[in-house]
Amino acid sequence: MESEYREIKRDLRDLKACQRQYFFLSISGAAAILALARYVEDYAGFPMLAALLFVLPCWKMFFDKASSVTRTSGYIAYLESQMATGSPVFVGYEKAVIEFRRRDDSGYFKGLQTSDLDKKPSRWRYGYWMINYWTYVLVCVACLTSAAAWALTEAPWTRDGTKAVFWWFYAGSILAFLAILQSTTRDYWILKRGKYSYLSMQRNWQQVLDFELGGFRERIVGN
Repeated sequence: MESEYREIKRDLRDLKACQRQYFFLSISGAAAILALARYVEDYAGFPMLAALLFVLPCWKMFFDKASSVTRTSGYIAYLESQMATGSPVFVGYEKAVIEFRRRDDSGYFKGLQTSDLDKKPSRWRYGYWMINYWTYVLVCVACLTSAAAWALTEAPWTRDGTKAVFWWFYAGSILAFLAILQSTTRDYWILKRGKYSYLSMQRNWQQVLDFELGGFRERIVGN
């Protein structure tokens, strides 16, 4: 169990490092593309929208990884509680996470009561998620607003079709932004107060790996 504990802790560090890479990749990539706008003044709005090609996918993947972070953290908390008893029961992460996902997909956790701490979290308890969420939102809004301002006030529109291409590109960018915004807002909310919060994940793992009540131990031992 101790070797698995160390390995899972290493996986958790890797997941958090991956999130940081997504964040820095999106910001640095967007900044590099936006820097091109000064060299193509007649088409400056296009780089402003193209920057979203970096920001939007990284924004979505960042919050997709977030549920893995809290799930892994919850499993680590369970291992630590088992190790503290002096007579831990070893299950194995791969078998355990298969059972966890099976119950999650079946809606098993929806019926569990949210703790008072989950309902009323401290404003800064989940500051990491909040800061990243609003940074992505503001970067996207800045790109869209700057592009629209350029198109309405500075664009020369000297070539036939360029204006139409830009506004089609802009409309597509708006739709993509709204889709990612809806998805990540949901992810952000359930990371704060829903089934993917740290407290909920710890409780959910306890439910899944509570062998005497859930019968999971018998299935593991029988394999």
